[in-house]
Amino acid sequence: YLFRGGVSTAEAPPPSLLCAAALASSPSSGSASSSPSPMVLSYVLAEQVFGPSLMVLNASGCPAQFTGQSQLYRSTCLDLLDSKSRQEGLELEVSSCTWKPYSAWPWYFEASHAKGYPLGKHANPLKQPYDGAHAQMCTSSSNTSEPWIMFRVGPFETYGGYDWSSINVFPFDVVKTDAAHLAQNGALPVVEWFVGSTSPKGRLLGYPPLHQHHFHLESLARVDPLNSDPAQGVIGLWPSLVAHGDDQCMASSGGVACLIRRLPNRHAQYISMPFLLFADTNDVRPLGSSPLQHYFTLAMRIKPHCSPDLPECSPYSHVKVPLYPRPPGPRRDIFYAFTYPIAAPKISVFYTEGRFVRDDEVLWSYLHTHAAWTAELLFFVGATAEQLNLPDLLSVGNNHLRDNIRPEELRMIRRELAARIRKTGAERVCHFSRHHSAWEEIKGTLEMSDIFYRKNIICKPFTTVANQSAVAFVVHAANGLQAATANMAPMHSIMRFFISRTAQSDAVIIDHDFIQWKDPEGGAVGYNTIYNVDPTILFTTFRKPLAMISDYFMSARLKAAEKMQQSLGTFATRLSWPFDR
Repeated sequence: YLFRGGVSTAEAPPPSLLCAAALASSPSSGSASSSPSPMVLSYVLAEQVFGPSLMVLNASGCPAQFTGQSQLYRSTCLDLLDSKSRQEGLELEVSSCTWKPYSAWPWYFEASHAKGYPLGKHANPLKQPYDGAHAQMCTSSSNTSEPWIMFRVGPFETYGGYDWSSINVFPFDVVKTDAAHLAQNGALPVVEWFVGSTSPKGRLLGYPPLHQHHFHLESLARVDPLNSDPAQGVIGLWPSLVAHGDDQCMASSGGVACLIRRLPNRHAQYISMPFLLFADTNDVRPLGSSPLQHYFTLAMRIKPHCSPDLPECSPYSHVKVPLYPRPPGPRRDIFYAFTYPIAAPKISVFYTEGRFVRDDEVLWSYLHTHAAWTAELLFFVGATAEQLNLPDLLSVGNNHLRDNIRPEELRMIRRELAARIRKTGAERVCHFSRHHSAWEEIKGTLEMSDIFYRKNIICKPFTTVANQSAVAFVVHAANGLQAATANMAPMHSIMRFFISRTAQSDAVIIDHDFIQWKDPEGGAVGYNTIYNVDPTILFTTFRKPLAMISDYFMSARLKAAEKMQQSLGTFATRLSWPFDR
């Protein structure tokens, strides 16, 4: 009952949307025109027309009790949040390790630093080289059955002011290190991992003081599984081990320890080499704070002799499912990598529909978004957008952003959508609704309104069915004065699902091999081809990494250099990226 659309009128809260403050321009005297949409400064979805948000079903943020395969989902969630002893164990490993210079020095290594932007600015500044950082590696010997491979870059020294520290390392692998024997067929079978910041003494550093803007370990040499001919495939950057600021849990549910991910029993993540390692952090303390030394740290716990065909080593693969609307007006779809803009002071809505590719059991999931501007995200299965009447309700087509929505209009849209869900029998499998139970306020920082948004575990356990319809519905609205006055806000709306396919054992399964979204111009594709990306923006963002990757793959180091070159050409063409060798 909790997971199906709606609650009865008697059970629902009063039909109101709470706006802490709103500014609207009144029409001039005698004017027949209506006033423009208000600037909404703080927006809360008070009316639970869809039922309670799945993430607040209980204090831990985990789903209610389930049995069978679904119990794996719940145990994964609870295990993630019950991680205090795990944090102490990893900190001991990091602090007691004998760190050595990384012996297989990468083709490309960059450490950089930049002064911060004014309060609330979310963008990449111009960075300058940082000469004080070095790469180190260590293999733990305290647990020979499942040893740790650890890699760190630093130390960086920061003084607050929302400044940026950054690294880019490519290629990174363990082939020429004392951990080479732990690789299986060019991949590392990982059963536990951490990506984040640590102190020189090995203590995990949380948010605050450091906002982990992003930390990615990505596999590079992956060929698109939908293409039978590898020469026509795509060489991409596929996120294998990933963490962002909102991956940290509430203090009552583990805090920074949630960045340590222990996979479910009898599962492993198979991460193909070589890797690209890149990360950014912000020191969110006030400018002029005492010096803080920190490292970018990657730790992977390996299960030797593990292979996907063994029952105790089933693949645990990451499917990144990003949602992107097409903004109204002149086309400018992204600010930088897979990020779309919204008008921060306004309420905006979009929907995206597609179909699942095959039957899959969802082992776990969570949401990454910029919650300062995301009020709600719903994911339904078993109905099309037309059956839910979304084109008429929003007056825009699939994947197009509808903005300048008034609160009372959104209230009507949500009520009508809830009624359609009940009528069609569509199932609500994922639901995020921004709520104070999932953020912490810590005074004296440079975060907007001193609000720290924490991890959102928004889905219930569910199984996809081949060709089954699915619809995502997203509401953007600011939370607080500083968020509302940010003008254009850069957004992510990314659902991360984890599934197991023995035939596809890689750490990452490409989104369009999991769900195929409906292209507004026809056809069904994944996020790699659905959006008309502004090449200038992408070129500015990725010029150096693209040149770096191209040089590597086209070098004499690879026996299949010609095939790689063909793949890279296809990669650049399909993404509309100007590819500079």
